[in-house]
Amino acid sequence: MIKQLAQQLSARILFFFEDGDIVKLGARILSITPEVEMTLLPVKDLEVALSKVSTTVASDDLLVLLSARDHNLSWSYALEQMPKQLATRFPDQPLLVVYAAENSGASGD
Repeated sequence: MIKQLAQQLSARILFFFEDGDIVKLGARILSITPEVEMTLLPVKDLEVALSKVSTTVASDDLLVLLSARDHNLSWSYALEQMPKQLATRFPDQPLLVVYAAENSGASGD
């Protein structure tokens, strides 16, 4: 969905990942079509990520945060705080928060 949106807007994508996730998730994201201009950036913590956003975001960029629901495996307190941090630091920037689908654990039988 994010890559399709970027293609329709002729926008570039900056993906920020925790250091340990960039190889696995980066490869997955690169394999998804359509092809769009993307940069994969590893980050160590929230402040580092926000600093990188500050130096790379343009006034017409759309900020998209792929987040996790509370108490999901990939959820963290820092991730929960990210929308608030982005809105505070970039009050005039459009922000879209996307929550990943949850695996219900149902077997489908």
